[in-house]
Amino acid sequence: MKVTYVSCFCTNAVSSGNPAVVIEEFVGDDIDRQKLATKLNFPVTVFVEKIDDQFLLRFFYPLREMSLCIHGSLSAAYVIMGQQGLTCFHALTKSNQELLFKKSNDDVVQLEIERGTVLSISFLKDDLNTMLGIECQDILNKNLPNCIATVGSPKLLVPLLTYDDLTQIKPNFDFIKQWSIDNNINGLYVYTDDTHDEKVNFIARGFNPKGGANEDAATGVAVGALYTALKNVKKIRVKQGEFIGKPSNLFASSNQGKIFVGGKIRIDPSSDNKR
Repeated sequence: MKVTYVSCFCTNAVSSGNPAVVIEEFVGDDIDRQKLATKLNFPVTVFVEKIDDQFLLRFFYPLREMSLCIHGSLSAAYVIMGQQGLTCFHALTKSNQELLFKKSNDDVVQLEIERGTVLSISFLKDDLNTMLGIECQDILNKNLPNCIATVGSPKLLVPLLTYDDLTQIKPNFDFIKQWSIDNNINGLYVYTDDTHDEKVNFIARGFNPKGGANEDAATGVAVGALYTALKNVKKIRVKQGEFIGKPSNLFASSNQGKIFVGGKIRIDPSSDNKR
C-alpha cells in the first residue's frame, strides 16, 4: 500500500487547503476501506484502483463512501500525474462518472465535468433556521441561488447578505446530519458575495456532518453546484476555510457546456510516499 498526504485548494499560507489521503495498491474489501478511512479521519481518503489501463477513484469520508469528492479527485490526480509526468489525466468514479483533469506548471489542477443540475426539492424555512441556529428570512440574499444543486453530490445552497451574517451562524450539526440523510443531500453550502475583495466573488462555509466532517476547509462539489445554479457567469473565485484555520481558494469556470473546478495542490511534507 502506498500512502500520500495532500492538501487541495491551497493558498500561500503553510496551513491551508483541504487535506486528503491518497491510497494506491490497497488490498482489502469495502469494509476494510471504510475502516481505514475512519481510522485516518481525514476529510476524504481516496482509493486509486487501476483496472487494465483505466483508473477508478473511490472516495471514503470518515463515516461513509461518497459518490464524488472533487478535492479528493484533484488530490489523487495530482499524485498520479506527478508520478507519471502527465499534464492530463482521465479517471472514472464508482458510478461511472468520467473525470478529466489538467495540470498547469504552477501546481494548479482543474477537473472538467458535465454541468450539473438544479434539483426540484423543496425544503422548509424552519428547517433552515434550525440548521443554522439563526432566523434566516431577513438575511437571505434573494438575488443569489437558494436551492439544491449538484455536480454529483447534492448541496443545499444558502446565500446570506453579509459577511457578518456568515460569522453569526451556529450550525446544529446533529440536525444537519439527520436532515441530509432524510433528504439524500450532502450538507449545506452557506455563502455571501459580501467579500470586500474585488478578486473574490464569494466567501463560503460548508457543513457536511453526514460524511463525518462538520465543517469543510474547501468543498469543490459545492463550488461546482454553485456555479451550476448561477446564471451568466464566466468564472468565480471562492474563499473558504478561514473559520477553521484552513484558508482555501477555489475557482470554477465553464466552456462549451463543461464546468472546470480547480485550485492549487501540494503534497504535504508529512507524506512518506512509501509502501
